[in-house]
Amino acid sequence: MTSDAATVALAATPRDAALALADVSVARGGRPVVRGVDLEVPAGQVTALLGPNGAGKSTLVLGIGGVLPIAGAVRIGGRDLAGRSPHQIRAAGLAVVPEGHRVLRGLSVADNLRAAGTGVSRSALRAGIEQAWVTFPELEARQGQLAGRLSGGQQQMLAIASALVGQPSYVIIDELSLGLAPVVVERLEPVVRGIAERGIGVLLIEQFATVALRLADRVAIMDRGRIGFRGVADELADRPELLHGVYLAG
Repeated sequence: MTSDAATVALAATPRDAALALADVSVARGGRPVVRGVDLEVPAGQVTALLGPNGAGKSTLVLGIGGVLPIAGAVRIGGRDLAGRSPHQIRAAGLAVVPEGHRVLRGLSVADNLRAAGTGVSRSALRAGIEQAWVTFPELEARQGQLAGRLSGGQQQMLAIASALVGQPSYVIIDELSLGLAPVVVERLEPVVRGIAERGIGVLLIEQFATVALRLADRVAIMDRGRIGFRGVADELADRPELLHGVYLAG
């Protein structure tokens, strides 16, 4: 199958299928960092992945997103995305908001969104940009401003909006609250819930348990590259001893 044909085939993914990781392992610099992760992200729900710094969360994201090679399977609707390029993975309906609210700093806010919509139809791109303005009026007011001149919180808003422009079925948000003031995090929390309410499955990678537990339907805890707990968020909130031995600030 050609690269273009593979992209088209991957894109034909039902929105109601789960994002499922099966026995996923990821190495960096020849050293295993993530080991045998099994995890399911249902459509229309927020699944939080908690864990301390160095637990392997961001390495897992890079593997799922096609930046690092992985062993195991990453499936949407039975289609395995493991080994695909980041472009093919995004075309399949899986968008990633990387750690550090990364944007194209030399482009305007509007041009960041247009660049993120490469490969979607003009009508879908227009709709995606209009949705971004509705979700983040702060960005609409600054649509001609260079992204590099935005505040950290505004850059995180733009990173999330850019991920959504392609109308994904699933979104991974790596460290939503990293480096942001509490008031900004509070502004972003209803946005994350709103994404799930649109039927999109959200995998929220987060160090701070208090933030994650306010948002999540389901929770998993990662420590030293492995998943040690999976369950509903209420269970973890009611049993704080499950976090014993795992440093979770907040």
